[in-house]
Amino acid sequence: MPGVPDPTGLTAAEVFSLSSRPQSKYKLVLDFDGNTLIGGAWNSVKKTDKIVTPPYDKDGDNSTFNAEELADIVAIWRAVAEDFAPFDVDVTTADPGDAALTGVGQKAIIGGDSTDWYGVAGGIAFVNSFGRPDLPCFIFPRSLGPNNPKFIWEAVSHELGHTLGLLHDGVLPNPAMPSGTAYYSGQGVWAPLMGIPYYAEVTTWDAGEYSFSNNNQDDLATIGKFLPRAPAQFGSSVSTASPLTATSSSSPSETATATASGVLSSSNQTDFFSFAAAAGPASITVAVTAPFGVGYYGRSNLNAVSTVFDATGAVLATFNPPGPENMGIAAANVTIPSSGVYYVSVAGSGEGNVSIDGYSSYASLGRYSVSVTYASGFTPPAVDCVGAWSSWSVCNASCNQTMTFRITRPAANGGGACVSADGSVRSRPCSGGACLAAIDDPIVIIADITISRETFNMSTNSTNGTAPANGTNNTTVRANPSGSAPPQYAFCKAVVTLKTKAGARLAKAKISGSWSDIDVARSKPTAAAPISLQTRPSGQVVFKSRPWRADLQPPQPPAQNGAISACVFTVSRVDFPGKTLDRAASVLTQKLTFDGR
Repeated sequence: MPGVPDPTGLTAAEVFSLSSRPQSKYKLVLDFDGNTLIGGAWNSVKKTDKIVTPPYDKDGDNSTFNAEELADIVAIWRAVAEDFAPFDVDVTTADPGDAALTGVGQKAIIGGDSTDWYGVAGGIAFVNSFGRPDLPCFIFPRSLGPNNPKFIWEAVSHELGHTLGLLHDGVLPNPAMPSGTAYYSGQGVWAPLMGIPYYAEVTTWDAGEYSFSNNNQDDLATIGKFLPRAPAQFGSSVSTASPLTATSSSSPSETATATASGVLSSSNQTDFFSFAAAAGPASITVAVTAPFGVGYYGRSNLNAVSTVFDATGAVLATFNPPGPENMGIAAANVTIPSSGVYYVSVAGSGEGNVSIDGYSSYASLGRYSVSVTYASGFTPPAVDCVGAWSSWSVCNASCNQTMTFRITRPAANGGGACVSADGSVRSRPCSGGACLAAIDDPIVIIADITISRETFNMSTNSTNGTAPANGTNNTTVRANPSGSAPPQYAFCKAVVTLKTKAGARLAKAKISGSWSDIDVARSKPTAAAPISLQTRPSGQVVFKSRPWRADLQPPQPPAQNGAISACVFTVSRVDFPGKTLDRAASVLTQKLTFDGR
C-alpha cells in the first residue's frame, strides 16, 4: 500500500509468498532461498557442472532467516515491484518452478558472492533472456555493500532489465568527461537504473534524455516487447473522472474523506477523480511507495503532481513539492469556493533540468494513493458508468482473438451501470497467419471460378500419351499413328478459389465438381462424373476437362460454320470443418464459350 511502511513481524512463509500482481501470467521471481543450476548456459560459460547459490544471509547462518534478513527481503521485493509497477507482471518471492516461467517469466537468483564462481560483479545477466528459465540472472549480495538492501534492489532491477532487452546507460566523451563512461552514475538526485543507480535517491528507467547519453534506448518500450503495460484504472479527463466515494466522515454535514489507489503506467498518463463537496477547506494527500531504512533510501519512481479543478475545469491549485523526500504530497490545502462537484488529478512529474541536473516525467510512474478531505453536506448528482471494449487482440495460436471491457469511470450516486463488468472478455475465432483454417464471423465460405480453354500437341513418336496432369482424371489420348504433323488437343481448365468472407484463403478444403456441355461443334454434349480435390495453400484448386481433338474438322454444311462450343464447370459441394458454404455469395457455375473447336 503506497505511503505505508513495510510490514514487520512477518514469518518466513509469509515473506516467501509476496506477490505484487498475483493475477498476472507474467512473473519476475526473486529467489532468496538458495539455488542449484545444472545444465544451463552459465554452466557452459564457467565450465562447471553445478552452480550452487546459498540463501540470502547476513548472520552467517544460512539454515534460517532472521528478522533483519526477512525485513531486507520485503524491502527489496517492494522496491523491485515499484520499478516494474507500470507493467502487467507479478514480482514475487514465491517460486512457481522453472516450467511455469517458460516464455512468461524470469528468475533473479539472489545470494552469495560473485567470487564464489563467477568473478568480480554485483550481478550478471544475459540480454533478452526473459522466458528462459535456463538463463536466470544472478545478484551477489555479499558483493553489494555487503548485503546493502538498497544496492541489492537496484542490482536486481538492473539485471532483470537486461533480461528484458535493456543495455547499459553511459556517457559519450565530452568536455567534462573526455573519455566518457560505460556506466552513468546520474545527475542531481537521479540516476538511470541501467547505469550506476546505487548512490542516487531517485532511480528510474530512462530514454537517454540526459546530455551526452550513449544509449537512446526507450527502456519502457523495450520492456514492453516482453511485458504488456498495466491498464489505466481511472478516467483520463474531467469528463471521464472516476467518482470518489467517502470512506469516513467526522460527523454528518461536517467533513468527509475519500480515497483511491492506482498505478500510473504510461508516460503522460493523468488519472482524474471527482468529489462532491460543500464550500469550505479541503486537503489533498498523495502517497507513494514509502522509503526504507535509516536515512533516505527512496523506492518510489513516481514524483507525484496533483491538480484540483472546479466544475468548469478551471484550475484551483496544483501541488508538487520539490525534493526527493517529497515524491508524494502531504496534506496540501485548497479552498472550495462553493458547493458542487470538483475534480482532482494525479500525474507524474520530473524535477530540475533533464539535460543537466534532473529528470523528466518520462518514467515518473508507479503506485499511488490519493486522499481528499472536504466539507460534506452537498448531495452529488448521479454519475453514469463509463467504459468501452478494447480492440480485438491479434489472432493467437489457437486461432482465437479477444477483447476486454474496461471501466474508466464507475457508476456513482445512483448512476447508470455499464453494459459489462470491468475485465469482461469476449472471444471469437479468427483468421490470419497460420490460422488459414480459422472461422470468420459469420461462418461462411465463398467459392469463385475462372475458366479457360488451352491446347497442347501430342508427340508423333509416342505410342500413346497422357494429357497434362490435371488432378481430376488421367485421361489417356492416342498419338497420331500416321507420322504426320502432331495432333493438337484442347481442354478446358477451371480454377476454383475458396476464401472466407473476410478474404482469407482456405487450404485443405475438399471441393467436388464436374464438367458438362463440353459441346465441341458438331459433337454431342457430354458430361463427366463429379471429381473431388483438395485446395492448395493458396486456397485454389485446378480442374481440367477431358481433352478433345482440336485439329480435325470434317466437312460440314455452311449453316454450321462458326458454330459455338462451350465448357461448363459446376461446384457441387465444399467441405471444411466448422464452415458453411454461402451459395448465394458464391459463383458455383461458370461457362466458357468459344468458336469451333
